[in-house]
Amino acid sequence: MSPRCNAGKVNIAGLCYNQCPSGMVGVTPVCASKVPPKYVQCGLGYAKSTSACTWAIADQTMAGTNFAFAVSGNFIAAKAGIASKLAGKLSKMPSRAAGDILKAMPKTVSFATRFSGDFLSIASKISKVGDASTTTRIATIFETAATTWLADPELAQIASFGGITSVPSVLNKIASGQSFSTQDTEDLMEFVRDFSGLMSLAIGLAMPTPGPQDNVAVMLDMIAAYAYTIYP
Repeated sequence: MSPRCNAGKVNIAGLCYNQCPSGMVGVTPVCASKVPPKYVQCGLGYAKSTSACTWAIADQTMAGTNFAFAVSGNFIAAKAGIASKLAGKLSKMPSRAAGDILKAMPKTVSFATRFSGDFLSIASKISKVGDASTTTRIATIFETAATTWLADPELAQIASFGGITSVPSVLNKIASGQSFSTQDTEDLMEFVRDFSGLMSLAIGLAMPTPGPQDNVAVMLDMIAAYAYTIYP
C-alpha cells in the first residue's frame, strides 16, 4: 500500500518526496531548471547549444557525490571522481592543454587557496540563485576571481582553452549595484558555470595528489553544475 504523503510532498513509486521549488520541474532530490528562451535542455539545467551542453553534463555528473566525499574527508574517493571528469573534458581541448595547466600549477594552487572561502559560500547558496543579494554576491566574487585569473598570462592561456578571454561587463554591472534584468542574471550565471568548470579542471589536474585542495575543485564543480537561474 502506498503511503499517504504529508502536505507539500508527492508520492513517487511509493515514496514521499518534497516538491521542487517554484520555477523548477521534477521532484526532489532531482529538480531541473525550466528552460528559458533560446536555450536547450541539458541534464538538470540548460545550455546555449548542444556543444556547450557536453561540458554542462560533465560538470553535473557526480558533482554532488564528489562534494559529499570531499567534505567528509574522503579525498581519495573525491579525487577518483574528479579524475573521471578530467579525462572527458581534456579530450575536448587542444593537445597542449594538459601541459600548460601543469606548468601553471603553483599559480593555480595559490589561486585556489585565496578564493576557497568565497567559492564555498557560493556553493552553499546555489539553491538561492535568483535572489538579488545572492546574485550580487556571486557577481562580486567572480568579477574579482576572473580578473585575477585573466591578469596572469599562464592562467589566461588556460582560460582561452574554454573560450574565456575577458570578464563580461555584466559582472561589474551587477557587482556595482546597478539594476539588472533577468537576461543580465542569466548572462552572469552562464559565465559563472563556464569559468567554474574551467577552474575545477585546472585545479584537479594541477594537484593530482588527493587532499584538502579537492574541496575547492568539488565546490567549483557544484557551482558549474547547478548555478542556474530559476525561471517561473
